[in-house]
Amino acid sequence: MNYPIDDLAAVAVTSLVPYLKAANKAYADEIDKPIPVKIGSLYQTLQTAFKNEPAAAKALVDFETSPDDKNAQMTLRAWIITLLNADSNLTTTIRKLIEEINQDEDSQNFLSQYYIGMGSGPLAGDSSTDAPPPDVKKKKPKTR
Repeated sequence: MNYPIDDLAAVAVTSLVPYLKAANKAYADEIDKPIPVKIGSLYQTLQTAFKNEPAAAKALVDFETSPDDKNAQMTLRAWIITLLNADSNLTTTIRKLIEEINQDEDSQNFLSQYYIGMGSGPLAGDSSTDAPPPDVKKKKPKTR
């Protein structure tokens, strides 16, 4: 899917919330899925892109510290939008990574487990942050 930049940024943040939470050992023990490499690549790309912009780097650190914090999510999303608007190569790279995450079964299972378990995404219900969720493939519940 060819997301507009605003939606691309929102999907990136939505994908990173469970990734950063899983980096926390206590949370990682609660999930039974490995942390997907594709989402890690998205995170590393953003870290590199933010390196030369101190305010953006601070926004990423704040988000890393509190990935569930809506203010940290909105601030990070705003910085991603700013950098994507300024750098078409970064936009192409992020778009490609989001597509890879959408097509990667491990990433989709990981995101599904997090967001289905929550009942909604961390951005749901707030019109200032509403965005399309990642293309999470829902699995049919097992019958006994």
